[in-house]
Amino acid sequence: MESISIAPHLTKGVEDFFSGNIQASEFQRMLDSLGRITIDKQSLPIKGSLIETYKQALDSGAQPQIHLVGLFTFFRLCPVEQTQDNFRKIKSVYLDMIDAIVQELGEGITIEFSEPALVEDSPLHSLRCVYKRSAVECIYQVIPEKGVHAIVVPELKAQ
Repeated sequence: MESISIAPHLTKGVEDFFSGNIQASEFQRMLDSLGRITIDKQSLPIKGSLIETYKQALDSGAQPQIHLVGLFTFFRLCPVEQTQDNFRKIKSVYLDMIDAIVQELGEGITIEFSEPALVEDSPLHSLRCVYKRSAVECIYQVIPEKGVHAIVVPELKAQ
């Protein structure tokens, strides 16, 4: 897997969320650190939140792009057991983060999701959503329904 990691404060946030020390809404705000904003492939320093930095770049006349660690790669990096129940908890908070981005920036926003974990042969491929469908298939169909143009890297292959 390419070198992606989550910040120590986010690792602690995962632990605190699963132990009940913080609420989902607080954990969702912490997920902001999963992202970066680029302009012409150059990363911008995050000033405030991911959304604030994006808006500042837009106001300057640039065409910024949001990049996020994908849900499955994030879950793979989380210091929790890789179970279906734990995935559901992380998925809920992660999708709430996407909702917040769309609410602030509007539908039609493009987000690039980095998902190197999906090229591995791992238990992630056995995760399921409703009707026993693959979670990978479900999530990357749900995200566009939220008003996001999703780019998944590496590109998802038809299962």
